[in-house]
Amino acid sequence: MIGERRRRNLGPGEREEFDRLNLWLEQGTPERGRMEEPGMPERSREHADRLLARLGELAEKGDCYDPLPCAADHEMLTDAEQYRAVWGEAVKLRASGQLLRSFVALDCPITLIQGEQDPHPVCGVCGPLAGSGKEYRVHVLKCCGHSPWLERQARGEFFEILKQELGQ
Repeated sequence: MIGERRRRNLGPGEREEFDRLNLWLEQGTPERGRMEEPGMPERSREHADRLLARLGELAEKGDCYDPLPCAADHEMLTDAEQYRAVWGEAVKLRASGQLLRSFVALDCPITLIQGEQDPHPVCGVCGPLAGSGKEYRVHVLKCCGHSPWLERQARGEFFEILKQELGQ
């Protein structure tokens, strides 16, 4: 669902590139090899880093509702090998239920600030929260995607909620 929502916010050429890069991330490409190959030569690592960075740019563009001009200017450091290692661990933690069990052990207030247009559906976050027995507050911002601090219409409200939640 997240990928489809992102794709809707991209142009036709960007959607094709997004799909191609996602396929590379999942399966690898014959001409460049799989991202997961251990001992990959430095040149291939640099290529993998560039591809992952471009996928991140497209995902971010698909995630934002009304981005500020400066949103495209921030540089993301990308390390495909590190991404693979961290994401692989996260997938295992999710699948085993350990991620949610670790979350339940937290002893702090929980606040969800979610954009109404965020490709990650609110129910996908609130569902596990509701089943955890933990108390939490939810703020859904209209005209907002995934990164309210980078979005023209949601930025002000996001920072007001943040100040309120932090007691300032």
